Amino acid sequence: MKKLLLLVVLSVIPFTLAMASGSLVIHNYEKTISFDNTRVVRLQKGDNPRYSDPAFDDSSWNRVSFPSNWNDHYENWRGICWYRLHIKLPSELPEKSLGIRLGTIIDVDRAYFNGTPIGQTGSFKEGGQSAYDVKRLYQVPVSLLRPGKDNVLSIRVKGLFSYVNGPYTGNFQVGDYHTMHTELLSREFFDAFFPVIYLTVSIYFLLFFIRRPRDRENLFFSLFTIFCALYFFLRTQVKYLLFDNFYYLKKFEYLFLLLIFVFLLEFITFYFRHNRGIFHYAYYAVTGIVFGVILFSQSFQLWDTIIQYIMQPAWAIPVLLSVWILLANFRTNRDAPLIFSTILVLGIAFVNDVMVNMMVYDFPRLSNYGFFFLIGGIALILSNRFVRLHHEVADLNINLEQKVIDRTEELSAAMEELQSINEYVTEINRKNERDLQLASAVQHGLIAPVIKTSQWNTEVFLKAASAVSGDFYDFYQLDEHTLGVALMDVSGHGVSSALVTMLAKPIFLQSFEKNPDKPLKKIIADINDQMKDTLSSIDNYLTGVLMQMHPDDIFLINAAHPAPFIKFAKSGKIVQVEATGMFLGIEGMGDEYKTARIHMQSGDMILLYTDALVESKNADGEQFGMERVHHILSQRQWDTKSIIDELISQLFEFTGTSTLDDDLTIIVSQRQ
Repeated sequence: MKKLLLLVVLSVIPFTLAMASGSLVIHNYEKTISFDNTRVVRLQKGDNPRYSDPAFDDSSWNRVSFPSNWNDHYENWRGICWYRLHIKLPSELPEKSLGIRLGTIIDVDRAYFNGTPIGQTGSFKEGGQSAYDVKRLYQVPVSLLRPGKDNVLSIRVKGLFSYVNGPYTGNFQVGDYHTMHTELLSREFFDAFFPVIYLTVSIYFLLFFIRRPRDRENLFFSLFTIFCALYFFLRTQVKYLLFDNFYYLKKFEYLFLLLIFVFLLEFITFYFRHNRGIFHYAYYAVTGIVFGVILFSQSFQLWDTIIQYIMQPAWAIPVLLSVWILLANFRTNRDAPLIFSTILVLGIAFVNDVMVNMMVYDFPRLSNYGFFFLIGGIALILSNRFVRLHHEVADLNINLEQKVIDRTEELSAAMEELQSINEYVTEINRKNERDLQLASAVQHGLIAPVIKTSQWNTEVFLKAASAVSGDFYDFYQLDEHTLGVALMDVSGHGVSSALVTMLAKPIFLQSFEKNPDKPLKKIIADINDQMKDTLSSIDNYLTGVLMQMHPDDIFLINAAHPAPFIKFAKSGKIVQVEATGMFLGIEGMGDEYKTARIHMQSGDMILLYTDALVESKNADGEQFGMERVHHILSQRQWDTKSIIDELISQLFEFTGTSTLDDDLTIIVSQRQ
């Protein structure tokens, strides 16, 4: 144990002394020496060709360590900076070339060894090609080495961003070039293996979607993995073996990154059948705007600023929405906890990468592994769901014959029960039909005959929508020259409305006969009181028109009914009498009814009707309407029969059928 500690101390002491002297000391060419986080690098702002000269005195320069962000020393500087590293080599020359890894540099650099250029990445020209995500590995020919002496590595760097520049991340090593080159390629091809896996998974689930288009979660998951494959491929150095246009490679890298989060959120939303909300659409809108800016702009700085200061905070929206949807389904869907765990791992990896990009600390990026865990987990969940479905189908096929027998017996029993129910219903329908026929016969027997006088000629049209009607009318001979008329429409349809008409008719008759000399408003008040008592336990009510027809005058009350038309023969003028009171038979409604008095001369005509005349609709949903009735009345001078015939003819032509949805009654009286 003591010997081991002694060896460690002896190996560390020379290296520590070398660090203190400001040089990197290499004792063995066969080993790769790392100089990460060691203050042996010197930094100077500005540009001077003499900085590449190994004899130049750099003792006054800032001491820094790699990785390094020169903005920590020169705030907002985006010009040129130089780095110099003194290297003490062994006394003999190596058999192979020396290699120097300089991590990833923002943005463009040119390296010199002992004053001789050994490599350049990117272009220093204005508007030249950037290279801020290219990993640097430069080869130093043996002929440039000065064994046993001080060797100087000089790096000229041009900045790009306002917050970070220089060799900001990666590995910083000196060793055998061929060994380091092989390790770098092996690592990059290993990282490129992940996109190949993602692409395979995406094709697999895209085929699932093609086979079952209704399972749209397979489509969204396929698109999510496709863009993951493309994005992570563009994060590797392998891309430079196929393409050399940094501008388009970086543009598509950012665009694919935006689409990854969109389709991940869409997958989770659709998989758990969750409705999109305002936060979904807000995030999609922000992403769409940023997508357009990156697509059509040409500034790396703008792209980086948008991603860092807009999209990175905005990515909290899809993450929180996904977590919320998963938590809402935690107890009801067994897949929710599994997907939640994969997103949690991805979230930790993603936070780490953000911190590394912002140079909070130096650590390997983990998002590749986080996405691998997420994609693999979701793929297993979806595949397991497919396997479960396959097992259910297989079980169904195995037991199909017995299930068919059991199902056939169930259907036979159900059919017997249904036949019995049908017979019962048929018998009930026959009984109801007989009852309706009887009710119709009774109701028709109660229809009042038209009373014609020497002063008034009256015609009536009545058509029920079904076997029985909710409309009723009646005529009352009050004295030798006075005629009472009632036209009422009971709310609702069918048997209940018809029964109300039969309850109401004797009440109207009794009120008119009991009060032949009283004003019309006294008669309707008496009717309303009795109808309230009669209808107190049911929901129906009445609208209608009551009239007292004297030789030269009509007294009229409109109880919330469609307004009657009056046409004056001499002038041709047509007027309507609007409602002068509320419904009949409803407790709590107003009891005040005003009486309208209309002076009538020879040829003058009054038209009463129920709402079916004006509210019947054609195939387009348009109502017949009062305007059409007004137009028909105005065409010429009508008699009572011809105007009714014309109204009915045009109504049926308008609706395209003689079948009515509501009961229709028309009463026309003309002064002789």
